[in-house]
Amino acid sequence: MSETKDRIPSSLQSKYLQKFGSLTLSKSASDDSDDDDGKPSTLNFVIDGKPQMELETERPSRKTRRKMKLASKLNPGINLNDTYVATRDAASKSAQKVRELVLESSADSLLKGSVLTPGFEKKDCVPPYSESLRQLKLRRKEERSKTKGPAWFGLPAPEMTDELKHDLEVLRMRHVLDPKRFYKKNDLKDLPKYFQVGTVMDSPADFYHARVPKKDRKQTMVEELLADAEFKRFNKKKYSEAMARQQRVVSRKALERMRFNKKKYNKAITQQQRGSKKAMKLVKRLEKRNKFSVSAGTTKIGA
Repeated sequence: MSETKDRIPSSLQSKYLQKFGSLTLSKSASDDSDDDDGKPSTLNFVIDGKPQMELETERPSRKTRRKMKLASKLNPGINLNDTYVATRDAASKSAQKVRELVLESSADSLLKGSVLTPGFEKKDCVPPYSESLRQLKLRRKEERSKTKGPAWFGLPAPEMTDELKHDLEVLRMRHVLDPKRFYKKNDLKDLPKYFQVGTVMDSPADFYHARVPKKDRKQTMVEELLADAEFKRFNKKKYSEAMARQQRVVSRKALERMRFNKKKYNKAITQQQRGSKKAMKLVKRLEKRNKFSVSAGTTKIGA
């Protein structure tokens, strides 16, 4: 008995049968005669229910595929260590600064309630850990003096700088800023101690041409007034009127003083002619001060 095995082509096998390897057809037969039992030779085979007639090309497995690596940064192909180009990330500096600020603030908050503060070794004696009732009252009084109180919603008392002082003085003289607007009289004669400066927010409904551009905005009210052309023109006009009024007052007083000295000089001249020494001294003093001159019995004022 000889057995012959014929392999089924892989192109005719289904995917289910391909998992089990190759299937064979076995044929048992004798060329000369039948078996001893007289039974004919039988052919054992397997029927594939889902044959695949299309030829498939062998695909490479996933393990053998070449993996592509994406570059995380641009590679110029040259060494930039010795060049002037800074290859360090700019965000790293800002992140480092933020980290340092956080560490400093946390250290300050921790040292706020600490007894051993910087410069502790320079003190002559160790301060008491517990405060007395008098010291507590003084500290509370100082804290209360920093604000106006809860009735005024904690209105603070800021540090008086030159800019704030000038702004407050402008607000006190607001009645001269616009002659067509009436303002109420000031309640305080001196500058206030408790105040707060705010900023009027622009309405989002306004168009851009209805707002003041950012480059034209100033930090203080005095700078805004100085940058206003209409205010400068009005202020210049008022200043010239005030100077003219003051000049008229000064000239009137000077004229009255000159007339008085002229009468006094004429009287001293008559007394001098009579031989009074006191009148002679007065005449010399008046001539030196007011530059009087006498000619033909009349008094003139020299230039």
